[in-house]
Amino acid sequence: MQRKKTDENASLLNHIYHTAQLRLDAVQMLLPQVRDEPPLRRQAEHQKEDYLFIAEKTKQMLRDSGRIPDSGRLLKKAVSLGSLRMNTFANKKPAHIAKVMITATEAGISDMTKNLNLFDGAEIQTKKLAEEYILSEQKNIDALRLHTWHA
Repeated sequence: MQRKKTDENASLLNHIYHTAQLRLDAVQMLLPQVRDEPPLRRQAEHQKEDYLFIAEKTKQMLRDSGRIPDSGRLLKKAVSLGSLRMNTFANKKPAHIAKVMITATEAGISDMTKNLNLFDGAEIQTKKLAEEYILSEQKNIDALRLHTWHA
């Protein structure tokens, strides 16, 4: 029973870590496209800092449990970033970029919620970190919606 709980905890931590890393890569890819849009750029920079913080905190929690982040999920990352590139290639308007960011953030919330339920045996501290991620992303969506009014 203890081993299952430890495995679920590590699995959820790895999921949080990889999600934060994927979102960090995505926002870094979008930052050059919003350099001339200070409000949207500030929001993207804010999100970047959030993702860095969550990734580092998760990495430390994994280390504290004697683990390191696994190196998987490269295909998911490539597909996600490729989709993001295609969605912003033809339309680089700030309102469109904000909508793309909202869609990606909503997908991240859904995926994190699914994994939070899947790894119900994870430690309370790990589950709280996943919940913090979800709450932070919901706030990001609210902030991003302010940039979509003139789409």
